[in-house]
Amino acid sequence: MLLLVRPDDLVVLGVDWSGFQLDGSRLRAVSEPALVTALFPPQHLAEEVTGNGLARAQLSGTSQVVYRVAVGTMIDLTVDGFLEALGTAEVQEQTAIELPWGLLLSPAAAATSDHPAQALRSNPTADVGLWRTRLSAGQVRPADARPGVNLGFLTPVDGPDRARIVAESQRKLPDVQRLELTSLGGALTARGDWDTFQWEQNVAVGRDQRVRIATEGVLYPLGHRAVLTVLTERGIGDGPAALRQRRTLAVTEPVRFSTGDNPVHRKFPFDAFELTTLWYDDLPDPVWQNYVRPVPMLTEVRDELDGLRSRSADLAAQVDVEGHRFRPPEELGTPEVSQLSDAWAELAGIQQQLADDQVNRDAANQISNQLSDIQNRIDQLQIADPESPELADLFAQASELSQELRNIPTLPNQVVFQLSQRAQQLQAEIDRLAQVLDAQGHRVRDVNELAQEGFGPAVEFLDLQPQIDAAQAHVTELEALATQSFRLFFTPPVQFPVRGRGPAGDVAFDLPLIFVADFTLDPTPDLPGFRSLTDADVAEQLRTAYDRATVPLPGVPIDLVRAHDPKPADVHEVHELTIVGTAFGESFHPQIERLTAALPALRTLLGDPDKLIPLTFNDNFLDVGAAEPLPLLFEAGSSYGADFAGRAGALVTPSFAADAISRLYGPVAQAGLLKDAAGKLSAARVFGDTARILGLSLKDLAPSLDAPPEITLIPPNSARMTWQNVVLKDLAPFKAGPLTRLNLTVVRSPDHLTTSCVINDFTLQLGLLDVGIGSMTYTQEDDRPPRLEVHGVTLDVAGPLNLLKELLAKVQLGPVVPDIAVTPQQISVGYSLPIPEVTTVGFSLRNILFRLGVTVPLDGAPLTVQLAFASRANRSR
Repeated sequence: MLLLVRPDDLVVLGVDWSGFQLDGSRLRAVSEPALVTALFPPQHLAEEVTGNGLARAQLSGTSQVVYRVAVGTMIDLTVDGFLEALGTAEVQEQTAIELPWGLLLSPAAAATSDHPAQALRSNPTADVGLWRTRLSAGQVRPADARPGVNLGFLTPVDGPDRARIVAESQRKLPDVQRLELTSLGGALTARGDWDTFQWEQNVAVGRDQRVRIATEGVLYPLGHRAVLTVLTERGIGDGPAALRQRRTLAVTEPVRFSTGDNPVHRKFPFDAFELTTLWYDDLPDPVWQNYVRPVPMLTEVRDELDGLRSRSADLAAQVDVEGHRFRPPEELGTPEVSQLSDAWAELAGIQQQLADDQVNRDAANQISNQLSDIQNRIDQLQIADPESPELADLFAQASELSQELRNIPTLPNQVVFQLSQRAQQLQAEIDRLAQVLDAQGHRVRDVNELAQEGFGPAVEFLDLQPQIDAAQAHVTELEALATQSFRLFFTPPVQFPVRGRGPAGDVAFDLPLIFVADFTLDPTPDLPGFRSLTDADVAEQLRTAYDRATVPLPGVPIDLVRAHDPKPADVHEVHELTIVGTAFGESFHPQIERLTAALPALRTLLGDPDKLIPLTFNDNFLDVGAAEPLPLLFEAGSSYGADFAGRAGALVTPSFAADAISRLYGPVAQAGLLKDAAGKLSAARVFGDTARILGLSLKDLAPSLDAPPEITLIPPNSARMTWQNVVLKDLAPFKAGPLTRLNLTVVRSPDHLTTSCVINDFTLQLGLLDVGIGSMTYTQEDDRPPRLEVHGVTLDVAGPLNLLKELLAKVQLGPVVPDIAVTPQQISVGYSLPIPEVTTVGFSLRNILFRLGVTVPLDGAPLTVQLAFASRANRSR
């Protein structure tokens, strides 16, 4: 790398190149691509947002601009030479400019850079301007240089912002109007405008001037859309120019609706719900809950990479052992091996020849010595005794040895010399070849050579390397995904005013809300796509974070059913709402998890003080709507004891424990509305065991009912309970007639109470006497004494008592006005009239006073009947 420095205009660049050759003092581009990389000093200073005073800061890393020049281009190895050449070159996508801190920008397409090659002066004595290079405007491709890394202090753009910018840029690249680089820092004017996120940043000389980040999202659990805008600007305050930040939240969807025919909308009983304040300014720095994309396969891929590396290490060890193993010549297969073998064979042949010749020479020398000895003896004998017979024998021996000597082959000395020379040459060659083969045998072979030789572990090792590289790239990609952190949600320190609109009127309350950023992550080959507003795990996090909001209300009327055919029992006096959220469609929707309501109809009828009942929606109502007769249930374990003893009249005292709200009948016992095969209700389930009619068990006297009592509120502040045409059955001593019916009406307002109960067409069977009653009517108004009217009384004697029959035949109650006596304990109705003389077989009766009385206890005890034909004051004879 070459460092270019020009002090006049502060040029400080490092340059490196590829595809060039040095041609004297110049570089010549000789191959494609001919690239020059210009390395710039840090281009951005990340500063702490403080508003005033000193701020912490961090320089970015170096930046590089990669230029491609045409083949044949000549570049002088000077500052001017490089700058001149780069001014006409094409900027490549490998360019990586860290501006702002942590965000690498590279041109999305081929670009150029505009800069002066020489230092610029307006005149020879003028100051020199700061050198800069400006890249042509266009789109850039951002990358996160430090995924998941933050500086530890508040900056205009941080890790989650960078992650969001990079993710959004996968779909649409941001625009850059200005991108300049200098030795003192860069200049940037950039804008990214996406569906739910906007980023604008202005930088001058490496320092932020204005940064705007707008994040769109929804307010959980209501689901209204809103925009959080964070604006950072440099301004002058009490101290030096510093970065100041302002956060605003704007509601862009003031009104949402809950009128759909679905369980989610039914569980929030307002046709529309509106946020009445739309702008919130000067919010504090949010405490964000960030989203880190789960990468479940990362561990598996890491394990796979570790396994490949472990196998590669094992193979490398085997390759190393084999590569260092000494190979004997027979394994080498080189020409030297055959040459050595041939040399050894030839040398062995020569050595054999020389050895054989030496043997022959030794034998010839021995014979020659023997001949010499014989010749010496012959010479001695010829001198000493020429006639010695030994001479003949010696001559014979000498002849025989001479013949034997002539038969011994020996090589000529020249040949022996030549063979000896050749043997020496061969030995030297053998020594040389042995050294060569020894070096070849000890030579370390690398993995490629071993693979070429077919060594299995080496072949496998080389085959593993692309797999390891791919696995490493895969792990790196997944780790980058796993370290990305996106802003997900935070809770503004605001109580949002809400107005709910429904059929019963508007309801106003305040509610805390969570701002949930709306963002999407595209699918990857390993991971599915993600959207913050529809992800089930995010919805669960929000449910946990929000938990529930309890809204107190001053007892406002709310139509909780909102049916097309409204009923009086659809509207309830609500004192408290518990609101939660749920995922719905591509957003969220509020739900009433629980509500607390008063039951003003029962409260008014019973004269009870306020009693608040926790209610929940019936799941079946949420599924089918108003067709469900019981839209509201009491919370498990809750009930409202309704005992009408003393309030509904003495003839009937209904009593039950309400645990549900019926659209038709008001508060009811839920189990009592279960119908049998005939479509009837069980009185035992409706009322239990304590309810009475004429002191008799209601569940036995009227075991099957068409309907329970209807309890309704009459606006504005009255209540009514009606129970009409109740069919009664026989229950001794009560004998029902074909038209026996019970009708009960209780109406109560703050000023008046009216009770009316009528039972008609029944007979009281009292053993020997049957008392028939056409109608018995109990009425009471306010605090006045109650009235009991009995009409159509008939008497009949059962059995052989003829005298009694004769007496009753004389009784005519029709025109007689009964005596009525009212006490706090009972109402008594009595008839008293004289009877003319009655004559029967054997005797006659005179001075008879007939008395008939009916007593109705006011405590629910059984009704009693008294019958007499005399008194102490008027004794019969």
